[in-house]
Amino acid sequence: MHGLGLIHREFKPSSVLFGKDHRAKILNVELTQTVNVGGPDGGTVVMGTPQYQSPEQLRGEPVDRRTDIFSLGAVLYELISYRRAFTGELIAVIRAILNKPPQPLHELVPRLDAALEALVDRALQKDPANS
Repeated sequence: MHGLGLIHREFKPSSVLFGKDHRAKILNVELTQTVNVGGPDGGTVVMGTPQYQSPEQLRGEPVDRRTDIFSLGAVLYELISYRRAFTGELIAVIRAILNKPPQPLHELVPRLDAALEALVDRALQKDPANS
């Protein structure tokens, strides 16, 4: 997908389907279209599922493949811990994504492989240059 220049922008657990061959398929690729929407006062409108959106998406900045990496990190975090990385009401979720790291995975899953935790941590970096 990224090799074709497509960015999903709405990657979340329901975007993944496992086929009979046990291979993961990415769904909803049609959401890769760029949509510029302003609120009534010209402000940014949050579209999609905020719990899986990257900081740059929430700030209304340009996105690239790294926004999908952030979202994949949020999905992996949830898959590993059975908890969302960023929780609460909409504003709390947005503030957490922009400013706070999620609870360390090793606190939720004590025997978690350190390399796997490092991979998820890297995907969830606030600055896309660090992912």
